[in-house]
Amino acid sequence: MSAADQAETLLADLLKDGPRSAGDVLAAAANAGISERSIQRASIALGVVKTRTALRSGWTWTLPTHADDEAEVTKAPSFGEALATIAAPVECPIVSMEMTDRAEVIAARLRKLEAGRGKRAPIYVADPRVQAWASAGISDPDLKEAYERATTDHTGMLTAGIMDKYISEVMKETA
Repeated sequence: MSAADQAETLLADLLKDGPRSAGDVLAAAANAGISERSIQRASIALGVVKTRTALRSGWTWTLPTHADDEAEVTKAPSFGEALATIAAPVECPIVSMEMTDRAEVIAARLRKLEAGRGKRAPIYVADPRVQAWASAGISDPDLKEAYERATTDHTGMLTAGIMDKYISEVMKETA
């Protein structure tokens, strides 16, 4: 078993029962003889959601909640097909949806767009930035515009942190 596989297995075992502090995870990895960098890479591969618990409390790591996040992409759609999914109108108005439902839609659309570029975006509904975008009421055209700006400036994988800048810009312009 490679070091990467060992790190992923350990991390999945540590987080299977729920959130753990980053300090606990890194200490367990060190005890198992796995480097911090290997655990960081494993967290990206598993799509671990990292959230700040309090100002001085540190970070909490959790596994993503949706089984479809772990699904392998067999054939990536073209860029045009991926953008067409965002341009489709929402069947019910955003204001009538639960905010968590809207956050799930936002996260899923961004992951799907990134899959179209052959990337795996670590954007999940549990991320506070995604929740903030949903509560701010970002529209589908604004989300599409922010994504297009982000892909123009960044060739690598887009994260919630990167997208936050572009979504803020677009929402300020449309306000």
